[in-house]
Amino acid sequence: MNRRERQHDNIREEVKAVARKHMAAQGTAAISLRAIAREMELSAPALYRYFPSRDDLITALIVDSFNSQGAAMRTAVEAAGADVLARLAAFMFAYRDWALTHTVEFELIYGNPIPDYHAPVDITSPAAQTALEVGVHAIDEALACGALIPTMSADDIPPEVRPTLEAQSIKYTPPVSPLALYISMEMWGQGHGLIMLELFGHLQPTLGNPAAFYRRQVSDLIRRIGGRVGSAIQ
Repeated sequence: MNRRERQHDNIREEVKAVARKHMAAQGTAAISLRAIAREMELSAPALYRYFPSRDDLITALIVDSFNSQGAAMRTAVEAAGADVLARLAAFMFAYRDWALTHTVEFELIYGNPIPDYHAPVDITSPAAQTALEVGVHAIDEALACGALIPTMSADDIPPEVRPTLEAQSIKYTPPVSPLALYISMEMWGQGHGLIMLELFGHLQPTLGNPAAFYRRQVSDLIRRIGGRVGSAIQ
């Protein structure tokens, strides 16, 4: 990479950093190229050389957020060792940890839609899948080795969702079973819901310690889907 390319990349990263600061102060809908240009003491046309439109900047921020989330969860899963259920629990714990330490990015990718922004599915969907696939693979591996013995089978998947699950399951590398993907959606939905409640301050008044509650819920959830939970994920 030559000097001009490095300078171009550095300015792109600075633009994204300023955008995150504006989102933290005013919400995700506050992204404005003109406001960012003013803070960076650039003209709006100069900024367009790095991001041709507001939507291009938002898309880049979304992809960065998914990449950051995925890296954090992969690191946690790898550190959990050989126990497949411990790796699955580590994925769920890392999901919460990342959300609480990257609240702006979490809101950007999972919060309220930004007015007039339409995400390019061909760019954002693969990034989202990459962020979550380590958890899906942990479930698939746990099913394959018998560490996870759910009460339901693939035949119990609702027929209304089975075709989509089957189509999506083969997009993973390596492909996963539709049952693993179904269970991952169940776990993700329940964990995500608790995290959203915590972020908006709804759990703290009643529970006092949302972290302890979340850990227990993850342990109980793994049991409910057929996992033999040991001390490693208590």
